[in-house]
Amino acid sequence: MPHHGNRFAGRRGNDGSAWFTRTGDGALTPPGPVAGGTRADGFWCETVVRCPDAGGEWYLGGRWAATPAEALRWLRSQALRLADALDPRPGAGPLPSGALAAVPSSPWAPGRVFRDWADDTAFQRVQQAALASGRPVSANARGPDRVHGLGEVDVLYSLSARPVLRGAAARRLVRVT
Repeated sequence: MPHHGNRFAGRRGNDGSAWFTRTGDGALTPPGPVAGGTRADGFWCETVVRCPDAGGEWYLGGRWAATPAEALRWLRSQALRLADALDPRPGAGPLPSGALAAVPSSPWAPGRVFRDWADDTAFQRVQQAALASGRPVSANARGPDRVHGLGEVDVLYSLSARPVLRGAAARRLVRVT
């Protein structure tokens, strides 16, 4: 299993398999109630890119998931999508091999971070258990980019999922006439 340091929120060191029960088809299902006796009504997943230096935030996509397993499958697909966009592999995408050139090694490699996370199924089970118990999870990376007029800036990439709890206090909309 690759070492991720502090890049992935919610890491605990337990594989989390005890948090789930197996159905007849072998699928893992989350337990019923989550923290505080409430139940998760579902899970909101999203991909966001932020650049504080440029004052921008870009929402790349979101999805409602019914189960923690579905949420992690979507996050994994988005991690691979980001990895392919940020660090394309020659011959593996729409660009011809000759269009890509190797760049010098850098400590900033968001594409590699997301590929490593997508390959780490044991850690994804930990995150799935965290979601099932009512905690949000994320995979994050950062790296430099060039923005016209600003030069080199820090860009922050985030994949996240959070439970939407049934029974949680909700705001009531009041109509003003």
